[in-house]
Amino acid sequence: MKSEINFDSAHFWENPKVFAIGQEKPHANMFPYEDFSFSKENKKEYSSRFKSLNGLWYFKYSDRPDRRPSNFQKQSFDTSAWDQINVPANWELEGFGVPIYVNDRYPFPKNPPYIPHDDNPVGSYKKTFTVPDNWQGQQVFIHFGSVKSAAHFWINGQWIGYNQDSMTPIEFNITEHLIKGENTVAVEVYRWCDGSYLECQDFWRLSGIQREVYLFSRNAIYIQDYFVKADLTSDYNDGILDLNVSIQNTNNQLWNGTVECEIFDNNNDLFFTKTIGIQSTSENSLFSIKEHLPKPLKWTAETPNLYQFSLKLIDQEKNILEVIHSKIGFRKVEIMNAQLLINGKAITIKGVNRHEHDEVTGRVISEESMILDIKLMKQYNINAVRNSHYPNKTRWYELCDEYGLYVIDEANIETHGMGSNYSTPYDASVHPCNLSEWKSAHLDRVSRMFERTKNHPSIIIWSLGNEAGNGPNFKAAYQWIKSKDTTRPVQYEQAGEEENTDIVCPMYPTIEEIEKYAKKNPKRPFIMCEYAHAMGNSVGNLIDYWNLIQKYPTLQGGFIWDWVDQGITAYTKEGEKYWKFGGDFGATHIPSDGNFCINGLLFPDRTPHPAIWEVKKCYQSINFKVIDLKKGIIEISNDFDFISLSDFHINWEVSSEEGNICSGLLKDLTIDAGYSSQFQIDYQFDLNPSIEYFLNLQAIFSKEDDKSIPFGHEVAKEQFLLQSPSGKESNDFFSEKELFISEIKESYQISGENFVIQISLATGLLTSFSYRGTQYIDEPMRPNFWRAPNDNDFGNTMPERTKIWRYAGQNHTLKDIKLVKQSKHQVIINTTLILPDVDCSFKMKYSITNNGVLSIDCYFEPGSMQLPELPRLGLYFKTNSSFTKIKWFGRGPFENYIDRKHAAHIGLYEKEVDHMSHDYISPQETGNREDTRKLILKNTNGAQLEISGSPKFSFSTLYYSPETLTQEKRGILHHIELQKENAVSVCLDHFQMGIGGIDSWGAFPLDKYRYSLDHYTFSFTLKASKTL
Repeated sequence: MKSEINFDSAHFWENPKVFAIGQEKPHANMFPYEDFSFSKENKKEYSSRFKSLNGLWYFKYSDRPDRRPSNFQKQSFDTSAWDQINVPANWELEGFGVPIYVNDRYPFPKNPPYIPHDDNPVGSYKKTFTVPDNWQGQQVFIHFGSVKSAAHFWINGQWIGYNQDSMTPIEFNITEHLIKGENTVAVEVYRWCDGSYLECQDFWRLSGIQREVYLFSRNAIYIQDYFVKADLTSDYNDGILDLNVSIQNTNNQLWNGTVECEIFDNNNDLFFTKTIGIQSTSENSLFSIKEHLPKPLKWTAETPNLYQFSLKLIDQEKNILEVIHSKIGFRKVEIMNAQLLINGKAITIKGVNRHEHDEVTGRVISEESMILDIKLMKQYNINAVRNSHYPNKTRWYELCDEYGLYVIDEANIETHGMGSNYSTPYDASVHPCNLSEWKSAHLDRVSRMFERTKNHPSIIIWSLGNEAGNGPNFKAAYQWIKSKDTTRPVQYEQAGEEENTDIVCPMYPTIEEIEKYAKKNPKRPFIMCEYAHAMGNSVGNLIDYWNLIQKYPTLQGGFIWDWVDQGITAYTKEGEKYWKFGGDFGATHIPSDGNFCINGLLFPDRTPHPAIWEVKKCYQSINFKVIDLKKGIIEISNDFDFISLSDFHINWEVSSEEGNICSGLLKDLTIDAGYSSQFQIDYQFDLNPSIEYFLNLQAIFSKEDDKSIPFGHEVAKEQFLLQSPSGKESNDFFSEKELFISEIKESYQISGENFVIQISLATGLLTSFSYRGTQYIDEPMRPNFWRAPNDNDFGNTMPERTKIWRYAGQNHTLKDIKLVKQSKHQVIINTTLILPDVDCSFKMKYSITNNGVLSIDCYFEPGSMQLPELPRLGLYFKTNSSFTKIKWFGRGPFENYIDRKHAAHIGLYEKEVDHMSHDYISPQETGNREDTRKLILKNTNGAQLEISGSPKFSFSTLYYSPETLTQEKRGILHHIELQKENAVSVCLDHFQMGIGGIDSWGAFPLDKYRYSLDHYTFSFTLKASKTL
């Protein structure tokens, strides 16, 4: 929108009708190269028509508008005493002001369109530059990639315009404002404006010039915009090139020339060319091309085939005025039969949401960081990304085109603080989505998103915004974008199943809700725009979502929230690194939503959390099925949408508690997408009936020149139980040595050859177990019902709801202890503990044999009290810190839980205790391993304690107790604040409830992963040994 409003006539930053003044029209991302060779490199920095203004600028921070420097834009104004700041940068991360993290509320009092005048920081920027001599006679433009949130702009003291949408580019033609020699550019940036009401996204509220700034020059006649639709015919065999080009004639005189369109393949062979004569007599001229192109290579996320595309503007003397270059991909996006199709095939969205976030620089994102994100996504089987919740840096789209990711591009609109559908009730009469005075601002943000990135094949869906209600303004935005682009669907979560969304795209639906939708004969595809909230130790029940997605064709996947923890790097006084979250930057009067920004699959430095392995497993596109295990016949399914399995091979192995028994390789997997084939594995050995065997399968990438997935990378895996043991091998539980029992220091002391065991007569607990002089029990073994709450637990009130269990194990009393058997071979002692906190009893039967084997049979019996579910049930003790090595036969190697263990295969693993926990940014439950058959604690002196369970058990071995990891409120501690204990806390669990994975503000773990009050029986066996 251009306007005649004078700079001094109004507060632009409190007027929703004023948001873009003096700017060039939004257009496709492009750069005008001087010749074809430069354009093919697609590095504008190499061009003589480019001049970067990145770097140090003079900067003045003011805490409110009436304290900002006046007239600083004038050339005569002296800024030598000002600070300097990097551009691009967020000023709060450069030492000016305070970073604020809030989720769904505004960081200022809500009263649209007004902003507090006494708390609205202003950043004043100024820089000098000279224009290259060879730009004489050319049009000169200045480009700002992103400025947040509102900004005025001056060249040489002359005001040139204003902007609000903080996540799309701003360009001005500054030709008439330039002078010979040194010029100045000045920018006045307001932290908040009326546009901030449209930018209430769940991220750090940061400010400043946060993307690149540069000058570029063009001739008087130039390509103002182009829209290239690289579509396919209805049979998906041939290409359709539909090109519209706009020519700008700043001379307003008759001009004759040509536009030459060329398309080259990846071998630099000419695929298409066409030259069109242009006669321009007006300021803006339009022309179009529509051509049928035979059999192009098609673009998909699995096959990101791109063509080099160029437009040359040539005058009558055959001089090249400029060359526009991009890469295009031929593909067709459709919705048919309630499914989203790419090139005629229904695809499955295996997606994540991604904020632009760098642990040091905030919203200033490097190309290296973007490439790393894409490579990691591809390696963890992620094929789609939603740009939540705003248009990203331009280079991101080029990389997604190149590497192959499906993209949802989203307009920079979220008014969550005003209320949103399906979550926060709101007054429709004051909500921007319904008000005519906000309509143009909505349309502006949607149009700027669309115009810039319309030529990118990776963008398969447009999104109108996020959590901003639904009303006339969004319905108008939907109609506008549909009128401009018929090649892509449009989605909007807040529309639900109304008319202004082509895809039903809810956030955080339950398992029951998505199945209900699938069963009602829907007319639109169902793709979750957000699900599986990955806050802290989370992403439980992901396999339950994917079992349904694979069952119902209209359920086509979703986007996990979200990709990376939005922590900001900090250091302790001792120089130890950690990550800050909301509220960590002081200024207690500033609102904060704590650690709710810490909900990624990765740490801020892109180190993975354990949950991402579950994502990788559920998202894998090569799957396995047993046909006949005895004969070794398996079925391999190619669940990719487009590629065959010719670039993969299968490693197989048979394993047991002893490790790898035998292994082999399956090659020549010529299975087309969507098909399966059977293979036979020759085990070549006789199975011992008393041993448990597993068949492990790995799909390995065997292509050597892929940009994102390395050779030898595991892309899929599966494990099948090959044989259950017929029974335990015969063990001699008794020796010829005599067993002794006595009462010493209010304990039963049972001793035999090289071992001593003590059971307290006062508490009924195991207090000592020593073997060959090594003590294994540093703190008595007691019942345990508590787990440190994770972030999901805090959201569903588990800490308060189940707090009655927190100290139930500690607060026991001994009802009785009885010596029920005594012989030279065996002692049996029964104890009954009363748990007064919960009106339950806990019985333990200790059986000690003369070879030093201790068995503990546990019986949990509820009373009459109505009680919440049990967070966990098991035994807890501490052993001394010399036991630094842990070996186990069970699920691993990474932590896993009853509702997040699909990726954790059963095997024999060994780790240091230091590596048995996962150091979540905010402390919580961690380190569990499920389905354990055997656990061994080892020290450096050759002593070890072997623990087995019946039935199989879960365990954790940490330098932190559950109590140490327990926070009274969510996000009040950082992991770095924990003091590592000088002991190893050992939890031996019959069960632990699931960690949850729907959301972090109310959803419980699924019922099948929770444990209600009931009778429970379980056993553990302990045996010590020592290598001499």
